[in-house]
Amino acid sequence: EDEDEDEEGEVFALDNALEMWAAVPQAGRILRWRMPFREALEPIEVGESYGVSAMVQVGGAVWAATHSNHMLVVDVETLTVDLLESPHSRRVNRMISREGLVWSCSDDYTVVVWDAQLCSVMKVCNVHQGAVYDLMLHGDAVWSCSADRSIIVWDTLAFQPKMEMPETHKRNVRVLCNVGEYVFSAGDELVQWALPEDE
Repeated sequence: EDEDEDEEGEVFALDNALEMWAAVPQAGRILRWRMPFREALEPIEVGESYGVSAMVQVGGAVWAATHSNHMLVVDVETLTVDLLESPHSRRVNRMISREGLVWSCSDDYTVVVWDAQLCSVMKVCNVHQGAVYDLMLHGDAVWSCSADRSIIVWDTLAFQPKMEMPETHKRNVRVLCNVGEYVFSAGDELVQWALPEDE
């Protein structure tokens, strides 16, 4: 139950709120629209074999994960693309950024931390025993959830787990979100967690 047959790409607005970008998992391109009138812009072609599964913006660049075990770094102004080797061996499900770092999680059970400025891998974290579906920032910590039903809270300085939440879900944990001091996790059921942001 690590993978779904149907894959969905990420859609998000750039930090300047002037463009919307969408990843295309089945093809090597990133679609673009100018906001607020949804005018279609020229797509970014990244290669036929580079289906894009997840994206995140870090400063003036968008990081995009591909199915070919690469990471693309796209300059928002020039649209030039740099290709990085990735330690991930399977589909990347989510990427987030925090203080110049990029965190990515994958069906290969790993969480990878990248230095966005140097475009290099800082740490490959092998903790989960199943596909890692989602990442979320909460306070000064990163949370991850997995097909193994676990939810892990990460220390963002040491890149080590600082807490594992009690195993409450009966099956895969697919999604994390936070509202104030509360964190919600969802799989076949919705679970609410209360944890101070400075924990």
